[in-house]
Amino acid sequence: MTKAALLENAIHECGHAVVGSHLGVIARNGRTKLWVGGRGRHGIGMNTWFGAVNFGSGERDLMLVALLAGEAAQFKSLPKFAHRGWDSDLATVWADAKATRSQWDRDEIQKLLRGYSDDDGKQLQFLTKCTDKAHSLVDELWPVILKAARSLLRARHFSLGNKQIAKMLPPQASGNRR
Repeated sequence: MTKAALLENAIHECGHAVVGSHLGVIARNGRTKLWVGGRGRHGIGMNTWFGAVNFGSGERDLMLVALLAGEAAQFKSLPKFAHRGWDSDLATVWADAKATRSQWDRDEIQKLLRGYSDDDGKQLQFLTKCTDKAHSLVDELWPVILKAARSLLRARHFSLGNKQIAKMLPPQASGNRR
């Protein structure tokens, strides 16, 4: 994997981790990790990994926002994003990507959407609302996402404790902000 692809992947994983920490949906004792082959781990929504479907009030929304934030951060990091921002043509911006988009993230997002409603229209409204929130948080926390990504790439074995990431958040942004 090239250095550019590693950086892009680190930004993706740290987008999840920083936003997830900000929202309070990340495993605080967990780690954000990269593997040279291009995969990563962030510890968001671990209960969905084990088949849990009963969420507390608003928890599904927060996990969806944190999952969307990874790809949103990766998208924001791409060169052609600067031309039109969040209104950019997806295919044009993604054409410059060095790392692949996460199928695991997309699968988890689909699980969360299916659990929200069987109605496709309601799912789309929910996804749109959560995507807008993810974009807003990625913009707000962008310096922290970049700092965390650089720290992750400097860390031994590309592994950074989620507590370390939480400490990077400014005091007004850290902790369960819903």
